[in-house]
Amino acid sequence: GGELKQEVLFSRHGHEQFVAELTVSRGLGDDQLLTCMIRDITERRRVEQQLFQEKVLAQVTLASIGDGVITTGPDSRINYLNPGRPLEAIYRLYDEFTGVSLGNPVTALLRRYRQGLQGQEANVLLLRRRDGTDVAIQDAVAPIRDAEGRIIGAVMTFRDVTLNRRLARELSHQAAHDTLTGLTNRAEFERRLLALLHTP
Repeated sequence: GGELKQEVLFSRHGHEQFVAELTVSRGLGDDQLLTCMIRDITERRRVEQQLFQEKVLAQVTLASIGDGVITTGPDSRINYLNPGRPLEAIYRLYDEFTGVSLGNPVTALLRRYRQGLQGQEANVLLLRRRDGTDVAIQDAVAPIRDAEGRIIGAVMTFRDVTLNRRLARELSHQAAHDTLTGLTNRAEFERRLLALLHTP
């Protein structure tokens, strides 16, 4: 016995063509009977092509946007951007004020979802580069689910907010200081005085 499968192009009614899967099976033992089965796979091919085009479009879109994007599996290994490496080897986060390592954001996300805590605060974090310098970033992590709703991974986006932070600090300084002398202006002086008066 044996079986041979092959995709072939058939003609229907002499002019309309369709892609089919031709399966030829041989009988067991001395039986020389051959069984042929033709299955129209035009729709399957169309869906496969559509999925391929959507994948290419998604990859082009992800590559062209300004934010960084990483997708991982449930084991926190990267599928998109340096595939196969542990996330923490690429994406090392630290608390902006304490300098404490924040570990793996995907593990934290999956833990939150298992505990029913689905929200995430948009905190500014420090991303450590290979050369040891830190960049202020804002990130977001969301789960990837299969058709049954099971979490099969995560997608993470992040953006460099260094310039935004610097501009915000400059605006804050300008609002609290005299532009000519650089000294604290009256409004800021009164704010600080009131804060001191209300300190226990």
